[in-house]
Amino acid sequence: MKRIFFCLLFLSLFLPVSALENSDPETEVSAEQSPSADDTRFSDTGQATPSSEREKKLQSVIKSSDNVIYQGEMFIRFSLGLTVPLFSHFFNDPSIGNKGYTNNSKLYGVPVGGSAAIDFMYYLENNWGVGVELGLLLLETQANYQSLVTVGARGQYMLRRWPFDIPFSLGLGIAFNSLYIEDIDSLLYAGPYIKPDFGFFYNINDKWSVGFNTTFLVVSEFYFKEEKKKQSNFSTFWDITLSARYRF
Repeated sequence: MKRIFFCLLFLSLFLPVSALENSDPETEVSAEQSPSADDTRFSDTGQATPSSEREKKLQSVIKSSDNVIYQGEMFIRFSLGLTVPLFSHFFNDPSIGNKGYTNNSKLYGVPVGGSAAIDFMYYLENNWGVGVELGLLLLETQANYQSLVTVGARGQYMLRRWPFDIPFSLGLGIAFNSLYIEDIDSLLYAGPYIKPDFGFFYNINDKWSVGFNTTFLVVSEFYFKEEKKKQSNFSTFWDITLSARYRF
């Protein structure tokens, strides 16, 4: 029995070694030479594609898709800056507005005021968006303070060349024009306005972008009573604002 046991032990020790020695070397592939699952991917044709090439193709797809404005994209924008009153035109007596806004506070000889705005945009197909806006404009003259609050709708078309966005907008709504004169009751008038706008933004990341907007604002006042018809007019303003947007 002891002899049989030692014979079996001897065979178990040396048989695996001999099997390895007799194996075909052409069928052996080392772990270092064999491609791992992480290094290759299979293309549509069934051929293996290196991961580096696949990543390049993927990056090119991402880059091109970043130039698309997707339906359902939403932005909220905050703006703060300066407004420059340009001129007023009175329909019955144009000479009233000839002097322009000469009595306003001036910056380097240019009459200026302050402006702020917030708007919300929702994008549809083909880079078109619709939204709402709320704006505030403040001016100081030697005689009074003037404020304009604009509330309206906004349409927008945006070009995207990642990481830049270039929106073109048009706002329509109602402007609440208030004059605060010392020792006199405040005057308030609500009239229509139109506001074309151009912007330029840099996308810091997929959520935040910063840039500027320049706006041309036309505010009108129409009076129909005979004693006030001569006061019917429209006024123009130019806004330059710094803006920040958040993307939902």
